[in-house]
Amino acid sequence: GVGVGMIMLKGASTGGSEIAAGLLQRAHEHLSVGRWILIVDATVVLLSAVVFGEVEAALYAGIQVFVCSVMIDHVVYAREEGRLLLVVTTKPQALCRLITEELSRGVTVLDAKGGYTGEGRSVLFCAVSRIQVPQFKRRIRQTDGDAFTMVVATQQVVGEGFVARER
Repeated sequence: GVGVGMIMLKGASTGGSEIAAGLLQRAHEHLSVGRWILIVDATVVLLSAVVFGEVEAALYAGIQVFVCSVMIDHVVYAREEGRLLLVVTTKPQALCRLITEELSRGVTVLDAKGGYTGEGRSVLFCAVSRIQVPQFKRRIRQTDGDAFTMVVATQQVVGEGFVARER
């Protein structure tokens, strides 16, 4: 799976089912290339199980196909993954300064109102890499101990500091 993923990153192919999967993925971008490989290979395994009656071999092959497809997606899309920090705070200026100046990331500020208290708050949106999350959380906690921070996994972050291309 890792090997096929590395080959696919370079735009090449081993001549197997990833050719069909790549074509299907271009036509149906909502599914990843690894998911398409899973669908194509699982179909082949299922048909061979029916034709040859080898259920046990098909189960092992199914496990292998699943693991490979997950690894392919991990290799192909790992660079595009990121995290979205959502920070609810009463100290937006201090946190914006921290994020832009010290942590070198962009930040978007939205005005919000607490649903229960009705008090005004600010919500900060900031895209970061997975590796940066612990540092950001620690520095946010140091700057505003009352901030409410959420970390959301993202499949793709496109723009400055991240992937510069569109798929």
